[in-house]
Amino acid sequence: MQLYDRISTTDNELGTIKFIGQLPSAHAWAGTLVYGIEWDNSSRGKNDGTLDDVKYFEVDVIGAGSFMKANNKKICKRRASFIQSLYEEYHTKYEDQEIRFGTKIVDELGFDKLNRIQSNFMNLKSVSLSRKSIVNVYGDGDESSILNTLVNVINLDISFNLFNGLSVVQDIIGNLRNLSSLNLNGNRFFTSNNSPLIHTNLSILKLSTTLITIPTVNECILPNLPNLSELYLASNNYNDTDISHLQLQSYPNIQIIDLSFNMLTIFPSLPINTLLLSDNYISSIPNQIQSSIKTLDIRHNKLNSFKVIDELAIHVPNLTNLRINKNPVFEVDDEESMFVQLLARFNCHDHKESSTGLTYVNGSPLNNNEIQNAELYFISKVKIGEYEIHNPVRWDALLQKYNMEPINETITTNVYDDNKIKLQIIHNKDHSIFSRVFLNNITILKLKGTLSRILLNNLSILKFSVYYYMHGEEEDPEAKEYLDMNLFSQINEFNLNYNQRIYIEVFTQ
Repeated sequence: MQLYDRISTTDNELGTIKFIGQLPSAHAWAGTLVYGIEWDNSSRGKNDGTLDDVKYFEVDVIGAGSFMKANNKKICKRRASFIQSLYEEYHTKYEDQEIRFGTKIVDELGFDKLNRIQSNFMNLKSVSLSRKSIVNVYGDGDESSILNTLVNVINLDISFNLFNGLSVVQDIIGNLRNLSSLNLNGNRFFTSNNSPLIHTNLSILKLSTTLITIPTVNECILPNLPNLSELYLASNNYNDTDISHLQLQSYPNIQIIDLSFNMLTIFPSLPINTLLLSDNYISSIPNQIQSSIKTLDIRHNKLNSFKVIDELAIHVPNLTNLRINKNPVFEVDDEESMFVQLLARFNCHDHKESSTGLTYVNGSPLNNNEIQNAELYFISKVKIGEYEIHNPVRWDALLQKYNMEPINETITTNVYDDNKIKLQIIHNKDHSIFSRVFLNNITILKLKGTLSRILLNNLSILKFSVYYYMHGEEEDPEAKEYLDMNLFSQINEFNLNYNQRIYIEVFTQ
């Protein structure tokens, strides 16, 4: 084994050898050959390549490293070739048939048998060799001509094997001239071991969970796949800076990008049709119009206010298919009300009024009655001050659609019923403002729990305080009144006004 070789284990885990050697004489494994391994599944790791304060190797994912004896029986010995795995998987479907002349069985001659096997391989349209411990193209005794018979293969899945560079992949796909879809998920492609991946017909490429770097994508992938239309890069530990360097401007054929399960915090600017961003940490929308995006999956992120939702509607104006559930702004008891708020903020495809706009939300098709009911309900809530909208163009369009008059902006009195109050929540750290309606009789405990969930990433309620200024004297520290001196007090026990400003103070460590 060599550095950067890939290994598999008997319990189907994959890893990369980052260290080969012996540990100091004081260690229990002294005198034994040891591997330092970075596991693809970081939860299996125990360290960052450090043992007894000595750094033996670097890891790409924090906590993904551990040490293992080279003779550990959990390390699989199998290291197969592509041809060997192909033969094992697909020749079994064409078991040797007996040839009979009358009652006599005749064995096939060697060349005839080989020709029949190759003929069978020529009929293959899809080849799936996932998790076969493949490390190279040919092994000892492999018939190299078999690779030339795969001329009709359209789909190739060689995911979760033991590749550590693109050169072996290039050798495999070089003769597959009709190949359209290639799945390389779960392999590793280190920069020092990469060659260009070249193919004129390949349109779908899956590189998720490979930790392939953006420079490698820019230099070795994009320029050499002229017909690429779909690129999957999920679970590669990318951050905002990484994606800002992804060079798609010169590749208009690419219409689908998957960046799910990465480390993004800002909505990326990419000139594509379908953008998959689920399970990141996105909380803000840049002030830049992205009119090309029609399909967006932004589930399981950190969108925590309807102001951000309004910004999304403004800056991604041509959406037809949106998945946005499982964000903090929607984590409330009244799911139906949240759905109405969401729907009304976007231009929806009303089959009577327009041919553009949202057609699917969270996987469900929209109908005219649903759209109109949501919009009318939303308008009524905004007019009484219970909902806010930060998109004047959309608000004007709603009023015009239903021939309604605008709100009298001079109204500042509390128009809620006696059971509700609207508060403006201000975070001391960044001075962001978040408005929300609360029931007057909820406890401070529940108020803090709500604020923790929607604004503070579930921070313990014991790690922050909430307060307001009596009589609006915000420059006077003596006017500061803390709400959480008694967590079981109710909001209506305090002298709070309509649109009262409430401040969040997070304790320092």
